[in-house]
Amino acid sequence: MVNMTVIKEAFKPPLLVFCLTVLALALTLFAYSLSLEVNSEKILNPDVRSWNSFFKSVSALGVCLLPKNMKSSPKFKETYSDDLPNAVQMNITTVSFLTETILIIDNNIQAGYYVHVTISGEEIGYSRDKDFVNMIISYSKLHNKGKLSCVTVTGPSYILPDVKIKLPSCTQPKQPPNGKRNLVMMETSKLKDEENCPKKHFGTLMLKEKEILNVYLSKVDINLIQLHIVVMSCALCAMVLIFFLYSVLKKVCKSEKKVSLDDEMVSF
Repeated sequence: MVNMTVIKEAFKPPLLVFCLTVLALALTLFAYSLSLEVNSEKILNPDVRSWNSFFKSVSALGVCLLPKNMKSSPKFKETYSDDLPNAVQMNITTVSFLTETILIIDNNIQAGYYVHVTISGEEIGYSRDKDFVNMIISYSKLHNKGKLSCVTVTGPSYILPDVKIKLPSCTQPKQPPNGKRNLVMMETSKLKDEENCPKKHFGTLMLKEKEILNVYLSKVDINLIQLHIVVMSCALCAMVLIFFLYSVLKKVCKSEKKVSLDDEMVSF
């Protein structure tokens, strides 16, 4: 019969500290799995690139508004040329939608603009810099009393978000009232150099993120995550139990062996 003295002697530091730490971790994981149930409707899906993440990547870049006498941006291409790989040619996606945009050049908010901008895939998180995204952004009073801009995005489907955008569609004007301007868009550190972009032409372009564009985990995915967490918690508790039993049995065996040796010494 195992008494409390044997258990106390078997369960001493550092084993005690280790087991308590593992138990605390198991309880924390279990509590976290319960919290997922409460906040299940607000957990973003990390495996799906939403339009909000695309807007965030674009808004983090710096822009350089090219002079009016420059007809085309060095990087801008009106359409995808024939020299692109056939795989890319077959998966070009064009999306037009209304959203809130803010174009700031030299600390001044621009109004009534119609701009072209080309962004390389490398600038928004893709390593293949030969692939790019074209954007046409027009801001005028025709779009919801001047509060929204019509944004047209064209690019390879694997660069653009793979979910349908939940914003009103729009059509770009055929003849911009103030003419077309071109933007060069890349990392701010690259554009801040006076040689790359004069200060009076440097600025930012912000696309406002909207909650409706977020992609959340489904109920099935959350239940699967909870199941994995609970299994992990049970595995940690089982590990602590195994350590406890091993330590107690080891101590009991040592005690019995010691008693046996003492009996032999007495009989001798």
